[in-house]
Amino acid sequence: MIEETILKTNILSIIASGLVMALMGMVLYYFREAAAPHMWYLLTIPPVCVAAYIYVFNMYRKFNGKPPQPHTSLLFDLFTATLTAAGIFLAFSTLLIIIISFLNQS
Repeated sequence: MIEETILKTNILSIIASGLVMALMGMVLYYFREAAAPHMWYLLTIPPVCVAAYIYVFNMYRKFNGKPPQPHTSLLFDLFTATLTAAGIFLAFSTLLIIIISFLNQS
């Protein structure tokens, strides 16, 4: 039974992720002239969407196809995951900038 639930969750997660990314793509296309100068900030959106899909899929897998109860637990988990990912992104980006700057000076 759990495998069927996981399969359904996986398929629904893929569909929802695709729809959200398509919608965001249409919004960006509509506002392309305003977004163009800031496009390099937006290039991180697809990997973040994939990370969100993996997070949601694993959450449903962990809780047997149902969202965790109470919802405050879900919000705490989301907040913790977001802060962790943001911290890793900051540290990794900073490290890459330092290494690449050092290598470019050589």
